[in-house]
Amino acid sequence: MWAGSDETMVLNGQPCLVLNGDYSPLNICTALRAVKMVFSGRAEIVEGHDDQLRTVSALYPIPTVIKISHRVPRPKVRVRLSRKAVLSRDRYICQYCGITDQRMTVDHLIPKNKGGKFSWDNLVCACPRCNSRKGDQALGEIGMKIKSKPREPAYFTLSLLYHTQRKQPDSSWGKYLPRKLWMIAEGHAPAPGMNEPV
Repeated sequence: MWAGSDETMVLNGQPCLVLNGDYSPLNICTALRAVKMVFSGRAEIVEGHDDQLRTVSALYPIPTVIKISHRVPRPKVRVRLSRKAVLSRDRYICQYCGITDQRMTVDHLIPKNKGGKFSWDNLVCACPRCNSRKGDQALGEIGMKIKSKPREPAYFTLSLLYHTQRKQPDSSWGKYLPRKLWMIAEGHAPAPGMNEPV
């Protein structure tokens, strides 16, 4: 499809906003997946990067926003609970002390040995120091508090957080995302309906 592995690396690292047939936000994917959708005829490029993608016969803008060919019902997908999903939901911010770091751990608010479950409302992002300090104790036993009450995130919001943590979204997304979601993508607002302040 295109020449060289450099292009593949660029496309894999670039997030792309996927719009439904009616231009409402549907998902986030990598630019590599977006290009495959465009070349298969399932989508069209709405906004593109200044950088260009070389194929054997032509140059194309690297997509930052694509629109699928027809309107599809919004899927009611539940987010799969995982360490990565918890860290993305909490934006790699320790829910005890508030520092941010890429070496975060996931902590059980109610420890496993005291019946704590592997669930959205019992898991939070914690720095290694706070996680070690808390250990296998419940919060009330040692006087620690969390900054926000954990909740299960919406699929699109978590996808938005995941894809924009390593790379800022393209400014063109602001035209298609509701203001609150655009502020979340830029890191200027907490994600609604995810973690509530305690």
